Amino acid sequence: MEQPIIIDGMDIGDCESPPRSDIFAMLSMIDYLIAQVGSFDEMSTSYLLLARKSLAGFVGELPTAQ
Repeated sequence: MEQPIIIDGMDIGDCESPPRSDIFAMLSMIDYLIAQVGSFDEMSTSYLLLARKSLAGFVGELPTAQ
C-alpha cells in the first residue's frame, strides 16, 4: 500500500489532477523556454529539461477519461 504524500499537513491524494490540456500547454511553454534559453545558458537549459521530464512523467501517471 502506498503512503500518501503529505506537504505541510495537506494530503496531496485528496487534490484534483489538473486537466491534461493544461499540462500539455505547460509542456509546450517549457519547450519554448528550452529553445530560447538553450542558445545562451546551458545550466538553465538542463534544469528546464529536468522539469519537462518530471512533468511529462506526471502525464503518464494521470488516469485517462473514459
